[in-house]
Amino acid sequence: MSLLGGDYIVVSGKLDPHVSVYSFEKIQQAIADKNWVPDPYGIPVLDFDAVLEAQVEVGLGPLHTEFDNDGYAYTSIFLDSTVARWSLGPARTATMGGSSRARCRSTTTSGICRPLGETR
Repeated sequence: MSLLGGDYIVVSGKLDPHVSVYSFEKIQQAIADKNWVPDPYGIPVLDFDAVLEAQVEVGLGPLHTEFDNDGYAYTSIFLDSTVARWSLGPARTATMGGSSRARCRSTTTSGICRPLGETR
């Protein structure tokens, strides 16, 4: 499954070592199902786990994510001074490459997360 095409929203911030990938389809479904709670100001907040597709731990201080034409994402890592390469695999699980400390968490039933190029 490619990150290209508008199916996903990719979010990161330099105080969290993760890149979160949200499914646009799941967001629309959560809104339709009213799967949200209001914050103290009455603004609806969607259930995090209901809309999350995958969460990739890329390193300390992820800043910017760019995409290539092959479905890979490249996230610059500020504190580690590196770039993490990752993608969503065929089962919509996140796979990592480019950072030896990278781990991923997936919300899919298969739950398989492994470095790019690893076959087992």
